[in-house]
Amino acid sequence: MARPSRVERHRFLCNTTFMSRRPRHEPESSSVSIAWFLALAAYCVALPLLVELALPADSSGQPSVWELELLGARGFRASALAFGVRTLIRMALLVPIGFFAALTLPRQSRWFRRVLMVSIPAGGIAVVLTFVVSGFTGGSGWEAPSLLTLALSAMAALVGVWIGACASNGLGSFILFFPKFAVLVVAVGLIAVAFFYLATEDYPLDLKTPQLSTDIRRELVTRFRGHNPMNLRLGETRTLTVSAQDLERLAAWGVSVTQATPQLAIQTSSESAYLQASTQVPYLGRYLNVSAVASGGVQQGELQFSVRELRFGSIETPGILLSLISSLAMNAASHDEAARSVLDSIEELRFEVDGVTVTYRRMDVRGDILPRVLARLGPDEEVLEAARAQLEHLHLNARNWPEHGRRFETAVQSAFALAHERSAASNPIVENSGAILALAAVLGHPRLQVFSGLNGEERMIRDVRGSLRNVKLRGRADWTQHFFVSAGLTQLSSVAVSDAVGVLKEELDADVAEGGSGFSFADLLADRAGTRFAERSTYDATRAEAMQLRLKDGFAIGNIFPEADGLREGISDDLLRVRYGGVGGAEYQQVSQDIERRLATCDALR
Repeated sequence: MARPSRVERHRFLCNTTFMSRRPRHEPESSSVSIAWFLALAAYCVALPLLVELALPADSSGQPSVWELELLGARGFRASALAFGVRTLIRMALLVPIGFFAALTLPRQSRWFRRVLMVSIPAGGIAVVLTFVVSGFTGGSGWEAPSLLTLALSAMAALVGVWIGACASNGLGSFILFFPKFAVLVVAVGLIAVAFFYLATEDYPLDLKTPQLSTDIRRELVTRFRGHNPMNLRLGETRTLTVSAQDLERLAAWGVSVTQATPQLAIQTSSESAYLQASTQVPYLGRYLNVSAVASGGVQQGELQFSVRELRFGSIETPGILLSLISSLAMNAASHDEAARSVLDSIEELRFEVDGVTVTYRRMDVRGDILPRVLARLGPDEEVLEAARAQLEHLHLNARNWPEHGRRFETAVQSAFALAHERSAASNPIVENSGAILALAAVLGHPRLQVFSGLNGEERMIRDVRGSLRNVKLRGRADWTQHFFVSAGLTQLSSVAVSDAVGVLKEELDADVAEGGSGFSFADLLADRAGTRFAERSTYDATRAEAMQLRLKDGFAIGNIFPEADGLREGISDDLLRVRYGGVGGAEYQQVSQDIERRLATCDALR
């Protein structure tokens, strides 16, 4: 047989799928593929189940505020890595939606027609389906996904559309997708590195963040005391002016309980607010310097807000993005029921030359709004379910415990025995968190039931509190409250927040002239013990299970709470300042170190 000529070989190659832009054996189609349409519909129906199987309920795709607050206590890097892995898995599960959507549409051979009649329509269909399906992946009915979830889901679906469009064009085009995608990933990575370099700088901004002394913290508390809009009478209005300096102090106080230690400055004019912040990027030695200018206010409940300038390092945000950010912020505030309740109570909020003035009236919050807000900020439903089981257990058994004796130890033992039993079919971290929240609600402070999301269990909590009156820790009922309030706050926020609340309470008590009982290092020991107890009980699954085994069969009180002998109480404000140098002074730090040494002697707190 004669060898084919060079022209014949070239003609053959041009007619193959790999070389031809319009393969002859795959003509254009004018009808929708029923098979791929059925595959798309079936996958959309099955996706919530696939997400549930791939991502258990205790590790959902996007963490709640509660989970994010706990990142500092449980290791930020490990938790961030786990969150990233869960996000990638979630995105991978959404890719087939775009893939099936592209294959469902009529096949087109020419590039322009393929983009216009396949990629663009399939992209729109995939994004809409992703929005709908993502709302069902939370496990509790349909709920609109957050903007971040929707953006990531849409990206995954569009990648699927790209894959499907390539596959519909033949095997050669499908194979070429992978090097193209690799080039895109590398390009995006290089752009991200360049953006990061331009957005960060070698030196921080020269800012003077205010130092928060005991007097300043007490002054801020006094300034806002009595200004709760929910306590006003109908028709009553009040006006509160907050200076720019106090705004700086409040912001500094807020960031002081986080892992980051940014420097910041706030200034106001008659129309705008100016914010500057600077923080070091961990491990990289560069600084993220942010400058922002915003204007706006509130008139009769209507919010007007505009970001006029936003700069990250040497990168200035374009005006079109500033307009988009402003519109999204106003839209989110106007459509959020909790934010709407706050806005409706404000008659006027305006910037002044040196601060902000707000005139407000009574704020009425519908009974169903607070639970929704707390559901966003507080523990997830699994933790609340565990806490409710603990409350039912306490409700059945607490009334049978003797009036005197080791009721503190009995309550803790009983709760962690139930947590151990339930952990056979659940996560020990979740069960320990539920046990601590339940104990905090009945032995700490009743307000914790609201902030923990247990506000629907008021009657049961009231009954248990009646059965467990005057439970003492080493002979002190107030130490029981300190211990469990701090433990509960650690579950609801973080170790830093819990410690800050404990110290603030003692600072306020130090003002004996205003009716305080005086600063107490012994109370501070109880606060720290409760904080550390909650942290160790929920640090990871191994330590959570070890805590259950340590407590479920009984324990000596010295395992979770040390002796407080020698720790001074009833310290006046003047003595705290002169003798100990105030909170954070040299003598104060020595006593704090002594407290930490005492806690280290407790087996369960190490």
